[in-house]
Amino acid sequence: MSSRTGFVLATLFLLIAALLRGYRLADLPTGFNEHEYLSLRIVESLRAGHIAVFYDQSPAGTAWGREGFYPALLGISSNLTGGGSIGFRVFSVFVSLLSLALLYALARRLCGVRGAVAALALLSVSLWPVLLGRSVTAMTLVPLMSVATMLGTVQILSVPARIGQRLPGTIAFTALGVAVALGFYVHPVQFWLVLGVLLFIYWLTRSQGPLTLTLIISLLFVLALILVVLAPYVLSTLRLFELSGLARLLGDYDINASPPLQSISNTLTGIAFVGDSSPLHNLPGRPLIDFFSGLICLAGLMAAFRFRHRPRFALPLVFLIALAPTTLFVNNSPDFASMAALLPLLALLFGFGVATLSINPGQLARFTPVIALVLLPGLNIVWTSHDLFNAWASSAETRDAWNDRMGLLARHVEASADDLPTVVCLPTMDPDPSLELSDAWRLLLLLHDRGEHLRYADCITGLVLASGGELQQIILPDPASLANNNPLLRDC
Repeated sequence: MSSRTGFVLATLFLLIAALLRGYRLADLPTGFNEHEYLSLRIVESLRAGHIAVFYDQSPAGTAWGREGFYPALLGISSNLTGGGSIGFRVFSVFVSLLSLALLYALARRLCGVRGAVAALALLSVSLWPVLLGRSVTAMTLVPLMSVATMLGTVQILSVPARIGQRLPGTIAFTALGVAVALGFYVHPVQFWLVLGVLLFIYWLTRSQGPLTLTLIISLLFVLALILVVLAPYVLSTLRLFELSGLARLLGDYDINASPPLQSISNTLTGIAFVGDSSPLHNLPGRPLIDFFSGLICLAGLMAAFRFRHRPRFALPLVFLIALAPTTLFVNNSPDFASMAALLPLLALLFGFGVATLSINPGQLARFTPVIALVLLPGLNIVWTSHDLFNAWASSAETRDAWNDRMGLLARHVEASADDLPTVVCLPTMDPDPSLELSDAWRLLLLLHDRGEHLRYADCITGLVLASGGELQQIILPDPASLANNNPLLRDC
């Protein structure tokens, strides 16, 4: 396959990925789930001037933290795109497409053009990557962190050429250092990705000899840059360890709740047989990828192991080993959220499998490109479209997980507020990110327009007569608050 053909196919799959991630972005899902509201609470807190490395969002008195870098990026992007379900989700769509573009660049360097197109096709049309590209959580940045770390690693270490040859300029080392450091401010999985980089460097020194002096100096420069950018993170970890990513990294897995062998078995079978049961990540029970794509991934894994003495084959194996703890040892496995960093690696293995099967002698080699680049993506487009826009969207579990009632109320307000004066009963105008958001604030976060057609009051001590006593609608987002409102409102 020529480079031009590969570029055309890659562009086509990116357009398909954009369509799957962007279609019905405003109403699928209708509302936000609790994890998304956690991110949006931090966004509102940042806008109020409360800036921190870790935010305490303790449920039921148990210390639990979350990094603030993703909400900061989300706040900046929403200032440009507006709020509401579209404004907050469009940033995730952009991040997802950027991840796919970097994956193609990485896979082309490691697998060749045909393998790169296959890897891109797999993640473009699979359900969990699509849902991740519509999610308003820091998890949407994890595949980007994973692929950017691996791409930066192969760039500075001249993979697949011999180590130390054709070293890039200072910009490449600077970009890797900044990207690695910022990853810690996004999600604790960055610890495992950095472990993968260190293990790969160690493997190179064992297989290809010692590093050159120039490369050692460049790596020390990267390390110094990482330490400078990480200074606030380290200080905050020492001061608030119970909220830090390191504490969550070490203390999240409960061996009694999920025995290791059972967790490993569930995770592995979840890839191609029976997947995540949570509607937050999946149509419950659907595998991460289809069975035939799983077989091609297995062929790619076998090829990578067979040629493990070559750096381009060794890299996915090393990162698989590094990410194994955070992927295999999880509660309630299979958990697709814990496999977000693994998605680029699965795509690379799929690309290796396609490239390897295509060059093998026999009839299979003739049909492999057609199967991997036409048949499987076509079937997955139909499968994913049906599951996403029909089965998953209409599921009662999905509507409950995404607060469907609040989403429908937001759509009603947007449809009627232009023609009918509307007052939203809002208990407070200063949400605390450590406290539970009221239903009124959940409603406001879903609205695309909070402008002149809406009025706000607490509806207990005061009320706005938007048209001097003429007909108006009063929105009580929380039905339980009706008993505390003015008796005149309760009798309406």
